[in-house]
Amino acid sequence: ACDFYTDSIHKLQIHSANQGHEVSTAIFNHLRKVENDQQAEKLSYNCTLCKHEAPGKGLLLQHCRSVKHLQMEQLHLLQLRAEGSGTTPEIGEIFTVTVQDKSENETGESDNKDCKSEDKKEDMKREENNESERFHELICPLC
Repeated sequence: ACDFYTDSIHKLQIHSANQGHEVSTAIFNHLRKVENDQQAEKLSYNCTLCKHEAPGKGLLLQHCRSVKHLQMEQLHLLQLRAEGSGTTPEIGEIFTVTVQDKSENETGESDNKDCKSEDKKEDMKREENNESERFHELICPLC
């Protein structure tokens, strides 16, 4: 979720205490939970603030760190304050997972399969790295 790598346990501890890590972890866990509830093969990961659609979790998380998303988030919070609403939006209101329509073109379907298989490959690669490089490099287990 964070794309953070280090060979120092101290730096890993500092990273995991960072607010950016906590936000990425919360978004990642939310997406994973909603994804498991969908039980479909072709999913779309969406940011409702920016109207951004991504074929994979990793791409949506990358979008969350973009300047465009951060600006839209600040603008949305300012609008809520101006309207007198003291509440902040829930994570499920901003980030959604939807089943892609079967009527989509072949390119979109193959891109989603590629991204989903890439997500699985990344997860497996991280697990292998954690086991094989445990003594050489420490990786944030949630990233």
